[in-house]
Amino acid sequence: MCTEYQQDNPESIFSKLAGEVGSCGQHYEIWEPRMVRAISHYLGTENPAPEMRAALWGKMGYGANGPSPEDLAEIRKQEAEAWEEIRRNTT
Repeated sequence: MCTEYQQDNPESIFSKLAGEVGSCGQHYEIWEPRMVRAISHYLGTENPAPEMRAALWGKMGYGANGPSPEDLAEIRKQEAEAWEEIRRNTT
C-alpha cells in the first residue's frame, strides 16, 4: 500500500484512502465511517509518526487521537440510518 502514495505526506495518504473508499454518492453518512475505518486500518498497519496520525485525523475533523467512542457511536448510527433510507427508497 505504501508504494502508491508519499508516506510522509498526509494529503497524499488521505487522497489515496479517499480514492479507495470512493464518493459514496450523496451520503456523507456512509463515506465518513468508511474513511474512519480506512484511516484506522492504515494507522494500524503502517504505524506512522504521531504527527502523521494527528494530521490524518485532523482531515476528518477529529483530534490527534481520532474519534472518541461517542463519535464512533454517532457515526455508526448515522451510517445505519443512511442505509435504511437507501433501502426504503430502492425497494
